[in-house]
Amino acid sequence: MHLYRNVPHDDDCRLSFPLQVHLRSAERLRDLCCANRGTFIKVGQHLGALDYLLPEEYTSTLKVLHSRAPQSSMQEIQQVIREDLGKELSELFLSFEEKPHGAASLAQVHKALLHDGRTVAIKVQHPKVQSQSVKDIVMMEVLVKAVHWLCPEFAFMWLVDEAKKNMPLELDFLREGQNSEKVANMLAHFPFLKVPKIHWDLSTKRILTMEFAEGGQVNDREYMKKHGIDVNE
Repeated sequence: MHLYRNVPHDDDCRLSFPLQVHLRSAERLRDLCCANRGTFIKVGQHLGALDYLLPEEYTSTLKVLHSRAPQSSMQEIQQVIREDLGKELSELFLSFEEKPHGAASLAQVHKALLHDGRTVAIKVQHPKVQSQSVKDIVMMEVLVKAVHWLCPEFAFMWLVDEAKKNMPLELDFLREGQNSEKVANMLAHFPFLKVPKIHWDLSTKRILTMEFAEGGQVNDREYMKKHGIDVNE
């Protein structure tokens, strides 16, 4: 009853008040994720996909994190490549597009041309994600436990457990490359599916260099329809 103490007795107001609280809380959570970047954005993206569990105000607000991931500067990208591959960009590539083709919570992808003429996509991890992720997860654990202590019905400890288990795996791009090859072999019988080949000599735990392939995303239904791809298959 305390929740509605200062709310007018109008039924519409009573119904909309919880929605306003959800929306305001979701916007604050989104801003918190954007401010802390890295692991926080990754967890925020995960929450944004829980349509079956969270109120719509949360999922719709947090979904923007998929397209608002921060970008690293070209200097930061060069530094990661220099540290991991031991060479300058000009030594490794004939050309390197400074504007990323995409930026995510943990990394961003650049298009480049090798000296032998092959075009590649280079996924480079944001420089501070690796060192910051452990601290971020500890901070999340403290926050979630504090909220659970204040509100026992808040049961999201599983989210922190998932992050602790999966984040180290996601930060290892060599593992991602191995999984990519495994998927390519498993799904080789689908002629419409292209899994880019990995350039292992230009890949490390923080850098994944792969064949650049034109195409559409697996969740782009319009692309599938336009090119006659059976989504059910």
